[in-house]
Amino acid sequence: MYPPPNIHFIVDVSGSMRDLPQIVSGQYKAFSDATVNGCENPALQAFSDGHGWDPSFQYPVPDAGTGLGTDVGFPNLFQDGKFKVFNTTTDYETNTNFILWGRFLNFNPPKHVALRAALKKVFKDLSGARAGVSIFTATSSNILKMKPSCPELSADPAAFASYRADFITRLNSLTFNTATPLARSLLNAGYYFSSGQDIYRDTFGFGVSSPIAYSYPIDFKSEALTSENCTVCWGSQRNAVILISDGDPINDTLGFKAVTRLREINGGKVNCPSTAPCADAADDANHMLDDVAKLLSHNDLQRSAPLSWETWTPRACRA
Repeated sequence: MYPPPNIHFIVDVSGSMRDLPQIVSGQYKAFSDATVNGCENPALQAFSDGHGWDPSFQYPVPDAGTGLGTDVGFPNLFQDGKFKVFNTTTDYETNTNFILWGRFLNFNPPKHVALRAALKKVFKDLSGARAGVSIFTATSSNILKMKPSCPELSADPAAFASYRADFITRLNSLTFNTATPLARSLLNAGYYFSSGQDIYRDTFGFGVSSPIAYSYPIDFKSEALTSENCTVCWGSQRNAVILISDGDPINDTLGFKAVTRLREINGGKVNCPSTAPCADAADDANHMLDDVAKLLSHNDLQRSAPLSWETWTPRACRA
């Protein structure tokens, strides 16, 4: 029998999450240029046709809230009888803004609205597991570490219920204005799941003296193995990291030493999937997500002697 799993979510809070889902990888100009007569856009029309858009139907708001804590959702974000200026202008390209009907935006909301509503539903219903959340910032911030604690979950598999409102409140407070450091964010999550800094420092050879390959952000330092809030409670516990993003990596900027060590450990450059690898780029530091994923999936991050699910006690997470 396996104990309840650990699930860590990495949430993309980049500026492109404010876009409509039909704007792919920041291609604002292509989206704007495809518009005919200022009124018809083929990407929006295809979505409307494929999803049964009915202009006579008053669509519900995408996020009506969960009812937990103070969460009432965002009922006035797109009002049915009003129009909203939807900005597709970036620092790099200036395009014509779109004026969209609130009813249509409730039918086809921007990415961040749909993401927040969906993830809140996940936390509302989550049971029999521990969960944590991190977001993209300059260093990728771990905003909520694993909850519930190991003894809480040991006593009650449904103990996450006590933390639902905290997670949902934090999701409601997210702002979307960062870059998209995918590889670095996943590397941080791996550090959080490690039994100690020695895994990254010595085993992976990222070092602690200049020049170092990894910055060891304090937000992702795991709790002591003797703590009731350690990242992994039991040796047989299953762990998952779910990274939710809308686009290609930007500002990953892994240093030369990090890129070199990743490829040394992995036995070369990783192309995933091998049948359709990403195009080579001069800036390899922005194309290392698959390399980091292989590193974390092929190497043991816990180097202590774990206790079993049946023998865990509140005094320690590890023997």
